Amino acid sequence: KPLIGYLTGNGEPTGPETYDLVQTMDADYTLQIIDPNQSPVIPKEFAAILVVKPAKAFSDSAKMKIDQYIMQGGKVIWFLDILYAEKDSLAVAAQTLAYDRGLELDDLLFKYGVRINRDLLQDQQCDLSKLVVGNAGGQPQLADVPFNYYPLLVATNNHPITKNLEPVLSLFTNTLDTVKAEGITKTVLLSSSENAKFVSTPAIISLQELKTIENVQLYNKKNLPVGILLNGKFTSLYANRASAEMRQFFTANYGSFKTENSEPTQQIIVGDGDIVLNGYTQKEPFPMGYSRVQERSFANKNFLQNTELEATLTFVN
Repeated sequence: KPLIGYLTGNGEPTGPETYDLVQTMDADYTLQIIDPNQSPVIPKEFAAILVVKPAKAFSDSAKMKIDQYIMQGGKVIWFLDILYAEKDSLAVAAQTLAYDRGLELDDLLFKYGVRINRDLLQDQQCDLSKLVVGNAGGQPQLADVPFNYYPLLVATNNHPITKNLEPVLSLFTNTLDTVKAEGITKTVLLSSSENAKFVSTPAIISLQELKTIENVQLYNKKNLPVGILLNGKFTSLYANRASAEMRQFFTANYGSFKTENSEPTQQIIVGDGDIVLNGYTQKEPFPMGYSRVQERSFANKNFLQNTELEATLTFVN
């Protein structure tokens, strides 16, 4: 089985919310945890590494290890929440502020060709949520209402990862922009529907926003990118930054310090860390992409399986 690395050490989840992720990976791969803060390097033996919803800033040392792993031909799949935004906060107040997690990954991702925006996607095509909509006789009245902060993402392009893929459920999602990166081909894999909008930082998550969901004039953005595949020969962020000592260190561990890829490789960047996580109760975990209100699963697991399959195959342009 191909070896897949799961990064920890920066607040990545490792509890019951990863149950379905681990089960899905274990079916076809050997999943191994690796902490770039503790490990000297990320081994080249990993066919790919997963970075799932980190919550703490990455040190320059950890970023350099990820960068050099990529330069050695490694593949990375990023599922990132740039903003801290969780529905639990809305149980206390009708609105809450989504704030920057401060992951310190912007320069690395920008060098590779993507910028994750400090915004939250809102979409008319979304999951339902059970919310208090009134009060009768001292009892709260609950209803299933469209929750525009839970977009159902659309598969775009006729790429093997997304071909015939059903909608993917996301939670408090950031949009992406592509930026210039020489020699890198960018393919949008997941996007918003044709009736979307976004709120920028400082992003206030408000239940009042739910009342706007039928206003087509407000939801006038379409196909906002959320997941992007990068193909090509990447250039190292540390090409002109690494000290002689660091170059010698990686040469000792890898056989070389590389400033760019010798052969094309791939990265996938998704602006939501929850896509591959699952909800759970005290009794049981749910599948990833499961809507408890609609009692159905969306295509999150298929998307993960397709990305991993693509990552472990020989590069295809």
